[in-house]
Amino acid sequence: IPINPLILSQNHQIKMLYISHSVIWVIALIGILVSFFNIRNNARRHLLDEDKLRNFNLSLLNEIAEHKKSQEQILIQSAALEAAANAVVITDRQGIITWVNPAFTALTGYTFSEISGKTTRILKSEKNNEAFYKNLWQTILAGNVWSGEMINRRKDGTLYTEEMPITPVIDKQGNINQFIAIKQDISKRKEN
Repeated sequence: IPINPLILSQNHQIKMLYISHSVIWVIALIGILVSFFNIRNNARRHLLDEDKLRNFNLSLLNEIAEHKKSQEQILIQSAALEAAANAVVITDRQGIITWVNPAFTALTGYTFSEISGKTTRILKSEKNNEAFYKNLWQTILAGNVWSGEMINRRKDGTLYTEEMPITPVIDKQGNINQFIAIKQDISKRKEN
């Protein structure tokens, strides 16, 4: 009896299809069992870690409370800086102005929007020589506080003498990111 190759081929395909489906079912069953054991182990681990979870929740609540206190402290400090009688200017490391208080505007005539993003050189009067500025920058870039008197120019062109410390702001890594200057107009005192 001659054997029809088409029938053999179809039977072979059916067997291969049956084997493929069986393999898929075995793989799926293994996947289900692995998932079941993972869920069971996670549940067991969760039951064992309830104390850790409780401690984590308590520490998270403490951290949130501390963060809230820090925010309140920052708001109080911000209000104090805004209300300060002395001019306060904050710059980045390059001397670019990032913040001023209302007393700065009263002293110089420049509003925050006019001076933000500009360097403090906008106030330069040419009355202080280059050696003066070199000493100032060397001092603050070394991480030290500079304190002294300076003659600067207001927006309207008039000169004034100010006394100020410039303090570097140093981050946790020891890098200087900003400078804070607290300016006091001493022009009247210098006239007398």
